[in-house]
Amino acid sequence: MSESRPPALSASSAKSFLQCPLQFRLRFVDKIPEPRNAAMLKGTLVHKVLEDMFDLPRPERHSERVIATVEKEWEEVAARTDMLEVTLQDTSPEELIRQAKELLTAYFELEDPRNLEPSGRELGVETVLPSGLRLRGFIDRVETAPNGAVRIIDYKTGKAPDMRFTSEFVFQMRMYALLYRETHRVLPRRTQLLFLGGGNPQVLTFDPTNEDANQFAEEILEIWLEIANRIESGRFETKTSRLCDWCYFQNICPAFGGTPPEVPPEKLAYMSQIGPSPSGNRNS
Repeated sequence: MSESRPPALSASSAKSFLQCPLQFRLRFVDKIPEPRNAAMLKGTLVHKVLEDMFDLPRPERHSERVIATVEKEWEEVAARTDMLEVTLQDTSPEELIRQAKELLTAYFELEDPRNLEPSGRELGVETVLPSGLRLRGFIDRVETAPNGAVRIIDYKTGKAPDMRFTSEFVFQMRMYALLYRETHRVLPRRTQLLFLGGGNPQVLTFDPTNEDANQFAEEILEIWLEIANRIESGRFETKTSRLCDWCYFQNICPAFGGTPPEVPPEKLAYMSQIGPSPSGNRNS
């Protein structure tokens, strides 16, 4: 995120904070670069294919035609040399392309895009809530029915979660529903995540209500105020879990014997612009 634009809270940054406040700080305040891996590149590739698929005439949006575009789309992704270098360290381009085709094959088990016509693709949405909290997100696909009903779709290249543990994904759908309502003055009728990985593609559906959107606005404000407290103090604690095994910042994490760098005051000041200060909300 360029610091020439106002900072905002996203679903991913909020979830990062809930996972570990220090991880949030290092990723979103310090903005320490993290290397991209093959899984990330595969996700980029599959998302690009699914976005561009809707440029094809409806009759051509069948699996063979769409999957045949993978190599061409990969050339565009691979043209970014930093991405290609990471991929070559992690897995071969040929294997990455093969895996991307598997995910796209799985997509066609869930939908027939010949019957779909999105009203939006890779839609950037941003709003400032009445509380003063700025939210931002990117929606993979929006569909609007003739009666005005809106459906939001997001693609996931990982495997579907155990249905007993879907809260973090419902969190994202609730965020998208609120963002879309605030920016378009229409509450989506349905939000869906399409999980393409794991050899068992599945759809996770959440149908929002205005009551829930209002409740989520309060919940996300509370999360922001927790973040703002740490911005004011400059202290972001660690929170250890099994997810630490996949964290890039282990070598500078106190929980693993590391020492994080001092956080630049100007970066804290910049991030404080996301929303109201905690002192102004203590009596609200």
